[in-house]
Amino acid sequence: MNESQLPRPPQDYAVVYVDMNAFFASVEQQEHAELRGRPVAVAPCTADSCCIVAASYEARAYGIGVGTRIGQARQRCPALVVVGDSPAIYRRYHEAIMAILQSTYCRVGVKSIDEAYLIVPSYARTKADTLALIEVITSRIHTALGEYIKCSIGVGPNIWCAKMAAGRNKPNGRTFVHLDALASFYMGLPLVQCTGIGKRLARRLYDVGVSDTADLASRSLATMRSYLGVVGEKWYLRLRGYEVDIDAPRHRKSISHQVTVVGRRSLSVAERRRYTAALAHRLSARLRGYGLYAGGIGLFVALVGFNGLHVHMVSRSLTGDAEVTQAALGLLERLDLDGRQIRLFALYLDGLESVCQLSLPLCGAAGAARDQSLSLAIDTIHRQFGPKSVLWASGLKVELVPDRIGFGNL
Repeated sequence: MNESQLPRPPQDYAVVYVDMNAFFASVEQQEHAELRGRPVAVAPCTADSCCIVAASYEARAYGIGVGTRIGQARQRCPALVVVGDSPAIYRRYHEAIMAILQSTYCRVGVKSIDEAYLIVPSYARTKADTLALIEVITSRIHTALGEYIKCSIGVGPNIWCAKMAAGRNKPNGRTFVHLDALASFYMGLPLVQCTGIGKRLARRLYDVGVSDTADLASRSLATMRSYLGVVGEKWYLRLRGYEVDIDAPRHRKSISHQVTVVGRRSLSVAERRRYTAALAHRLSARLRGYGLYAGGIGLFVALVGFNGLHVHMVSRSLTGDAEVTQAALGLLERLDLDGRQIRLFALYLDGLESVCQLSLPLCGAAGAARDQSLSLAIDTIHRQFGPKSVLWASGLKVELVPDRIGFGNL
């Protein structure tokens, strides 16, 4: 690799990484004063066999974290308070935080519901300017959302270094990593504690004699290529502060939602329709939230002891509740499910576009427009009064398909 092929030379104070601490649990404590100062765990349900998706720092002191089963957590901490998750509230807080970050002079990249990075303009890459930026961000978050919403902030020459710095001192840590101190920052850092290095990659590196992150950072470009090919080249640059991780603008290609059937049993026609309609209502609301239209819809039903059945169709632009539900139920009718044990329903919308393709005849377009207007009105009511304040008749069983936030997704 010659100089012309290298990314732009790294600079200190180039990236500010914001990592919200124990985000779901902190939001619950902010929303419910009686939970403040207490060990809190957030989970999809409160059964002992269910896994925790977030734990407050009071709970973490007992060794409780993401993935701990509730039964085990209660044994470790009898005073633990387990609460159900509230995805709509977490998204509202996320949107408020992103609005604060977007109001700065930086380019913002969203990594997940509780993490984002800011690319600092070259003219502001100084210690004083960065400290002022951090103060603005944290004070606005506390003013807008409350004192229990905590965040750690890392500052570094690239996104990866800044993220590693943000994870170094939690909660509410402020950690700076400078180019001339990278070697000391890596000293003693296990490979598996590096973002992007899982157990399998770490094992490959251990097998060739790499002992830790500092050792990996000392290897030459040729050596890194011999170990990992193109991936090794990226790690060579990343560990030296070069930027190789800026996300390219992505066009969302599809959205999906799925639900597991309790008991994995044969369902009646009415039950199958209720599951499918509930999925359709969830998806259509998300689609409108993104400001998109779908040009296709697909349904997958997983069967016990069999891979499953799948059907898809291309359609005119879909966005309203009624038209998405009608299309989904039409797909359901094409599947032979009588007498089969069902373990999962999954519905997806693809061919996503930001513009609507009008249907012919014009009366069809008028009907779709009315459906969209009504659906948007219902969305507005849901945002103000809650997701169950008003429902379509076909969506009365929407609790069959609970709202969820996937890790790393919104």
